[in-house]
Amino acid sequence: MKELLKKAKKWFSACNELAAANSYIAYLQGEVKAYRDIADVVVREAAKKDVEMLSMSHELSAAHDKVASAKERYFVKVCKHIYSNGKMISEMRFRGMVGAMIGEGTHNAHCLGVSANYGVKISEQKKDSKSKGK
Repeated sequence: MKELLKKAKKWFSACNELAAANSYIAYLQGEVKAYRDIADVVVREAAKKDVEMLSMSHELSAAHDKVASAKERYFVKVCKHIYSNGKMISEMRFRGMVGAMIGEGTHNAHCLGVSANYGVKISEQKKDSKSKGK
């Protein structure tokens, strides 16, 4: 009889431990669900930011293509290629490309008032040239 009582006690003890384990499993499943929900929100926000950045990049590219000279487009194309492939170009080639862009004359109305030479505003350059002429 004692052995039967011991077995019954073990059985009830095991049932209690199983119930506690199931309760803990349910708690952990709730935690996992909460973390997944948070992760989904973070992933969605990151995707939205990526889409916005791509959109802004495309708009900037389109605006640049409208006002850029052929040499500037070539320079940007080479820079993109270098960046995407992780390569390097020589300093002479870089200087030559920049010199060609500057030499092509970016002092036009499409430069938004900024000269490619030294970052000085065109209106300031015109004032300086008028004062030198007097």
